[in-house]
Amino acid sequence: MTKIVLTNTLILFVLASTVTAQIPPKLDSSYLKKEYNDFVESLKHPKEKLLSIYFSTGITRSYIHVNESFGGNDFGASKEYLALNAQIVNIGTILPLKSKLEFLAGLAYSRNRYGMSYNIISDISYELIEEISLITLPVGIRYLPFDFKLNPFAKLGLAFSHISQDELSGNRFGGQPYTLLNNNMLKMRNRKLFFMSLGLGLNYKLNYGYLFLEANYNKGFSELVLQSKRFSNDKLIFDVGIIESSKSLNYLDIVFGYVFAVFKKI
Repeated sequence: MTKIVLTNTLILFVLASTVTAQIPPKLDSSYLKKEYNDFVESLKHPKEKLLSIYFSTGITRSYIHVNESFGGNDFGASKEYLALNAQIVNIGTILPLKSKLEFLAGLAYSRNRYGMSYNIISDISYELIEEISLITLPVGIRYLPFDFKLNPFAKLGLAFSHISQDELSGNRFGGQPYTLLNNNMLKMRNRKLFFMSLGLGLNYKLNYGYLFLEANYNKGFSELVLQSKRFSNDKLIFDVGIIESSKSLNYLDIVFGYVFAVFKKI
């Protein structure tokens, strides 16, 4: 009987010790406040970043590079290409690589505009504007040499673009006035374009991501005009008096955006 009592007493002692060990510290206000602050700090400074999602918008400024001129009216000294501004929107992801390097891939929609001013004869001149809409898949590498709150970075990338829309409009001055409205240029265009880009920017760190300002110069390596369609646009040749040059599109984009970081669970 005595052994049974001692055994039961020992069991109760072990159980009581176990339960007592699992009881949390006193749940007073200072303890709860400390736990909350620790949780907030873990969100601000997580151990491992999985990826980031970015969104940006801004302006483009487009430039034409002439490779070769065609047609008697297409290489006069009075001809001039004008850089014009338009808009761009980007969305994509950023993946951390080795220290100070990140890989990014995204999707962009941009409108690219440039003007052309030229004279056929001394008293007749034309002013034209071409607007090209691009859907672009950019990929690249970002280099961040520092880890400051205001952090500079450099970017090197490639971009593959598809022309979704292309219209030419303009006016003739002198002689008999003429207006060209929304002339569809898609049939004359190489709709798949390739670019290389070089960019510089600044990140500004926030608790859960950062704001950024970035400028990229995009150099085009694709011929814009389809050689087989160069002489196919009667409006352009007979009403405007121009045969298109062999040319490529380059553009500068300046964007402002926000990056939201996604983290692995700690």
